[in-house]
Amino acid sequence: MDRITQRELRNDSGRIMRALDRGKAFIVTRNGVPVGELIPVR
Repeated sequence: MDRITQRELRNDSGRIMRALDRGKAFIVTRNGVPVGELIPVR
């Protein structure tokens, strides 16, 4: 699972949503600390 920052999620949500559509999952971090997961609905 790739890691993305809270800022990346806010600023590049379109790219992240397209990656989710393709089945990619992410761990979201804030200040380097994992705070959540984004996973595609299958």
